[in-house]
Amino acid sequence: MSREIFTGTKMNELFLQVQDALGPDAVLLSVRRTPESGELEVVATDSITAENLLSEPEVLPISSETPAVASAKPYVVALVGPTGSGKTTTLAKLANHKQAYGHRRVGFLSLDTYRVGAVDQLRAFADLSQVPLEVAYEVGDCAQSLQSLADQSVILVDTPGRGPRERQDSEVIQAMLTELNPDEVHLTLPANTDREHMESLLAELGPRVSHVLPTKLDESPTNTQVFEVAAAFHRPVKWMAVGQRVPLDLREVRKNQRAFAEDIASMAVGF
Repeated sequence: MSREIFTGTKMNELFLQVQDALGPDAVLLSVRRTPESGELEVVATDSITAENLLSEPEVLPISSETPAVASAKPYVVALVGPTGSGKTTTLAKLANHKQAYGHRRVGFLSLDTYRVGAVDQLRAFADLSQVPLEVAYEVGDCAQSLQSLADQSVILVDTPGRGPRERQDSEVIQAMLTELNPDEVHLTLPANTDREHMESLLAELGPRVSHVLPTKLDESPTNTQVFEVAAAFHRPVKWMAVGQRVPLDLREVRKNQRAFAEDIASMAVGF
């Protein structure tokens, strides 16, 4: 079956259309807002076609450093970053790509109750992926939400994308991370973000951030500063998001980050 395009104004209604047309196992290839009309556009296909796409050499492999996740308690991975940096879409990619966490029992935990529609967007991804979702509305809800997902092997956490220059926002995120005590914290940074902005985010979040996760590399393929900043702050890069397709546009960074950045610059259009 070929790919199908669905357009509309509400994410949850679009995903219901996808499931009605392609079945409950449908896979999203891309989710974006069209610049012309401002409507949401979802490109999807059936599970068999998606499996063939995932078998293409150009999209494999995803990180060989992904932990085995065999411990008694779930392995918790949190994504933090500014509003619009792609945290929610990246979570969907991590949950569904078979070389990331797609072959494990995954649960979503949303802390992003500030942005209008954020929980609905993640819930739509969760429904399509058949992944359980918990929502924590305040710091005190985190423990119970983690307990509700205790049967999962991996918990992927979506955090609020707040103003990077507002200390109070940073303190809220820090308090949530303290309560969650995640095994990994990835700071999502769009490739076209101002360098000073990147550095201020890393400085504010401090040692809580274990990794940097570059996003939107398709929009700024020759800009390598996100890799340079990560290296300067001694933060590894395990994954990067190179487009809007879910789950296909996820890549592994498998070599020295500075060398990798140079490779991206030399490719001009990149991925």
